[in-house]
Amino acid sequence: MDLLSGVDIAMFTTAVADVCPEAPPGMDAWDDQILGWVKWGTLALITISGFVSIGAIVLGRVFAHPHGSRVGAIGLAITVLCAIMFVAIYAVVTGITGAGC
Repeated sequence: MDLLSGVDIAMFTTAVADVCPEAPPGMDAWDDQILGWVKWGTLALITISGFVSIGAIVLGRVFAHPHGSRVGAIGLAITVLCAIMFVAIYAVVTGITGAGC
């Protein structure tokens, strides 16, 4: 406890809060391109899985196959959860990296 007695905690937290995350020089274009690919790829996978799940529900009802409809409903629920997680994770990453200081 003697080691921390001389440390001003308010000064330490202010110094930590003033850190501005920024990419190394020359990484901005590459970073934007990779993040764009990941973002659009994820959106495409969510969209495709939503359509496949809806198709499984419809075909399960048409052919009177209750397991197909159940799997489609579960798939659609998982797709909605993944879409919510995508928005939440993207908001967290954007909040951490920010738009600069």
